[in-house]
This record gives sequence, C-alpha cells and structure tokens, in this order.
Amino acid sequence: SFDGVIDMSNVAAQTKQLLALEQVQEAERVVYISSDLVYGPYLNGPCNEQRPTNPCTTSAEEKAEGEAAVMMQQDKLQEEESGRPWTIIRPGRIIAPGSEKSLENWFFLRHDKEKRICIPGHGQYLVGVVHVADLISGVMAVVRTSDAIGQVFNMHSNDPISFDGLALETASILEREVKSEDLAHYDESQFAWVLRRRYQFPIKPIGHLIPSVEKAKTLLDWNPRFNTSEALRHSHKMHYNEMSIEDELPELDYELDEMILENPQKQIQIAWSYPCINFNRPLGAEDADVADTGNKWDWEV
Repeated sequence: SFDGVIDMSNVAAQTKQLLALEQVQEAERVVYISSDLVYGPYLNGPCNEQRPTNPCTTSAEEKAEGEAAVMMQQDKLQEEESGRPWTIIRPGRIIAPGSEKSLENWFFLRHDKEKRICIPGHGQYLVGVVHVADLISGVMAVVRTSDAIGQVFNMHSNDPISFDGLALETASILEREVKSEDLAHYDESQFAWVLRRRYQFPIKPIGHLIPSVEKAKTLLDWNPRFNTSEALRHSHKMHYNEMSIEDELPELDYELDEMILENPQKQIQIAWSYPCINFNRPLGAEDADVADTGNKWDWEV
C-alpha cells in the first residue's frame, strides 16, 4: 500500500482506473492535480474555490470528471469505510523545465528564431502561472496537514500576466526588443478550419484565469517563492540554456503564424498595453470592471 497517491493524469478514465487499484484504496491520502481551467470563463475579478465549475475545453472537462471521481472517495469513506481522504489542487499554467506542454517554450522558440508572435484575440486576458517547485511545495503542505482533507486549493503566483505580457516578458528574457505593436493579434474565427486540425496558441482565450490563492495561503501557510518573471527566467535558464531547447522540442511549426501574417485583414488592431495585477493586495469593487470593453485597466502593479 501507499502512504499517499498524487495523480496528475489529464484523462479521467486513467484517474478512475487508478482509484480502483487496491493499493490506492488503502492509501492514507489521494491528492489530485487538476487545473484552474475547470472554472471556465469569467470576467469579474479572481474567483475562489467555491465557484461552481464550468469547463469549456476538452482538457478541462477531463479534469472536472477526474475531480468528481476523486471526490467520490470521501463519500465511500464515510458510507462504506472504503476509499481515501482526498485533496484537490487547481494550479495555473505550470512553468518548469520539462513540462509536458510547455507554455513558456512556445514563446522562447519563436523569439529564438526571431519570429513575430501571433496571439488570439486582444491578448489582454490574464492568466496565473505557477513554478513547478511552488506546486511541489503546495503538495507537500497538503499532505502534512489533516486540514487539507476534503478541500480544494487554487495555486499560482501572486502576479498574473496577460497573453501579451507573456510575449513581451519572454522576449525580454532573451534580450529581444519586442514592443506591443510588434505582436500580431488575430480573430480565431477567421482560421477555424486550421484550428480544428491543430490548435495554435498554448492557452485558449476563454477569459481571465486568475483564481484566488488566499485559501492555500491561510490554511496551508503556502506562499509561492517564484513570481511570474522569475519562474519564466528560471525555466529558460534550465531548459533553454543548459539542456538546449532544440533537443527538447520538435521543429518550429510556424504554418498558422504565416497564414495570420499573410492576412492582415484578419488581424485585430490593439491600442492598449497589458496589465499585471499584484495580488498581494485584496481586490476591491473597483477591480471588478474587467469586461472585454476595449478599455484600459488601471489595476495597481
């Protein structure tokens, strides 16, 4: 038997198979690494763990189904004295050398080839990221306390960043001079036939992905060590400089990018700069106006 089980599967069927194993049913704790994508799109401020899930992508649906399977363990524990206490962690996009789907390397590879970055929509949707070391420390905090049993925790850094911000920050890390006006924004509906075959951007622009992490900070005494910039820089140093990105990734697929750049009439003209929120202060009512209105946001940096 195991003292604990940590499941990071992206396929709900695999999670269910894992939970059916006798060794897992005898484990002291089951920790399921889900995703903040299960919340689905929302436009007003950060959400907390009480928000109902509303997955709108295939991967998010798989994670939500996996969560439901894990939660059933607690019901069995109470009703049949079988199954194990569970905890669910919903991280933001994971930043780390060797990540299965590396968000940052999508940008690094294009900057390295001095390619123009193509971003869907207005590029202003905010996303939370978490360095893998901070995620691991969160998992360790979960297994060390019984207060985490039957709980869900969001985890990401304190400074969510926009899609445009990711492009500019990663360019800065590679010391490439890129300005906001150098980014190409495009209307996904104009390229639907290509996107059905192969999705382009590493994050689907469904809305802001900035769930609150106050619960993890309060109950687990968890605080991320890496901010967004530090996480990106560390990943670049480890994965790009020391291991060589060319050895880790397939050849750059720039087919859709070229289609976008060859069709300026299908691009979107953007006239605002990207924001970066500091979640070390609580968000107030004045921060709720984050709808897609085309207005600049005046959040404190």
